[in-house]
Amino acid sequence: MRSDKSVFIEVIHTVSSPVTDEFDTSGGTESGQKSYVVGVPTSAMREASRTTRERIADRLRETALPAGAIANEFGVRTADALDHVEHISQSLEPTEETLLVAPPECVACGFDEFDDLVNRPARCPECKSEAVEEPAFKIE
Repeated sequence: MRSDKSVFIEVIHTVSSPVTDEFDTSGGTESGQKSYVVGVPTSAMREASRTTRERIADRLRETALPAGAIANEFGVRTADALDHVEHISQSLEPTEETLLVAPPECVACGFDEFDDLVNRPARCPECKSEAVEEPAFKIE
């Protein structure tokens, strides 16, 4: 058995059902059966076989994203996106890559010395403004 999952063996699968104009019934199948050939996977199939964390890590290698944007892009809750980022950070430890975190920043006064760099605070401790940008994550 091959360990390379990106290569599929060509398979012919026949299904007993009425023939329509959309399918070619030639190729040794009995009359009235559809013939399907499955070959090398498309890029969408390869993408679907990767885990959410692998896809998030690849995206963070391309650009910095806040947790909310990760959640929207990958169809998960923001809390789950932060959990994925934490696990991605742990998986990077044996490699030369690093997860960089741009801390949250107050839009009103520019304060960026929050105690928790990962979670977005409800408001700025300096000016009490609620306009605080989320922290952004990037892999380099």
